[in-house]
Amino acid sequence: MMQSVPGVPHDLLQAMLRLQKSIDGGEPIAMVTFAVMIDKGLPMRDFTSRTSIDLLTGALKSGEMGARAVAVEATFNQLKPETRRALQRQLASAGAYSGSVDAKLSPSFVSALVAYARTLEKTP
Repeated sequence: MMQSVPGVPHDLLQAMLRLQKSIDGGEPIAMVTFAVMIDKGLPMRDFTSRTSIDLLTGALKSGEMGARAVAVEATFNQLKPETRRALQRQLASAGAYSGSVDAKLSPSFVSALVAYARTLEKTP
């Protein structure tokens, strides 16, 4: 049992199901949270078949709010370096990022995240 936290079910399964429902609803913070949990090695396959990069891309599709959720330094740094580099490569391939693929959250990468997210948001 989890300690009581406002808005979070005491039962871990119920908490995970609520998080999954938020992801299915397109909630970017939930997507980023799940991506971090996957990268931390938590057994998330019972809840999603998506990869960390799929979830981060999903978060970016919600626009600037999604980009800001990805760009929170404390969260970004919890992602595996290979996930961070994959995201940088994805943005570079799309022409949104021309910086180093170094897994670092630089100001130019944050700007690229926001610009890329705005582009994805407009794509049907």
